[in-house]
Amino acid sequence: MANKHNMLGNVLSGALKQQGDTEDTIKKKIKILDELKIFIPPLADNEYELLKYNIQTEGCRDALIIWKNNENYILVDGHNRYKICEEFKIDYRIEIKNFDSIFEVKDWMVSNQLGKRNVTEDAKSYLRGKQYQIEKNKATFKGNQHTKSENGETKKTSEKIAEEHKVSAKTIQRDEKYALAIDHLVGNDMNLKWKILNREIIIPKTNVLEATERNENELQKLRTDLHKGELSSEEESNETQTIEISPKQTKSKNNDTNVLDNAFKILESELQKSLKNLMKKSNKESLESFKKLLEKYENQFISK
Repeated sequence: MANKHNMLGNVLSGALKQQGDTEDTIKKKIKILDELKIFIPPLADNEYELLKYNIQTEGCRDALIIWKNNENYILVDGHNRYKICEEFKIDYRIEIKNFDSIFEVKDWMVSNQLGKRNVTEDAKSYLRGKQYQIEKNKATFKGNQHTKSENGETKKTSEKIAEEHKVSAKTIQRDEKYALAIDHLVGNDMNLKWKILNREIIIPKTNVLEATERNENELQKLRTDLHKGELSSEEESNETQTIEISPKQTKSKNNDTNVLDNAFKILESELQKSLKNLMKKSNKESLESFKKLLEKYENQFISK
């Protein structure tokens, strides 16, 4: 009888605990994991300013994706929206998704990024390579690391991902090498990583792969050179800095226009910089970079 009472007590306790996880409670418990942030491309200055403007004027329309991992609530998608909503005390919706492990979360995030528009070929290659790593780590986590036919397992995994993305298994294996080389090249500099993957900084894949043979001092110099090569002068660097907008300013109608003006100024500076680069180099890579920026301009402003 005592055991039955204990079991009933545990069930009731669990039910009450689950009942206490209201939306407000969940929002207070949201956590951001660094190992997941690496799959989120940072927004350009003008993109962030425009997102901020849209959320302040129209609210946060898309729900944030949350993973309930035991008693923790992990942010999976909506990092920029979360930051803006928290800063300006704007309410937002959440959607709880069920994942069995951190590997499944990463897999979902990679697939989510690959499904978005305007993903460059370099970014696709990197993300496919990361997906390949995740799938292999997942197999290791489940105990398959003891399987003797390691080559067969690797081939099976690469073929599975290749079929999903309609490429060859060898392409997936090359993608993994590229992803490892990118991570080695940029270190913790996520801004540099996504500028390379989005082709805002042009560096051939062969150079990226060669970077794996460099020591940390050489890599630090290369990172500095890549950042410097992005701008033609210190003046341009100052022009493209994020323009701070305080919460008090954004409360007035006039300052709604200021937010948009700031975004336009930043984008205008980026267009001028990209056009100068195109005129200077006159190659296919700089042309693609300029066309990508124009498409971004059309999507964010002209279509509004």
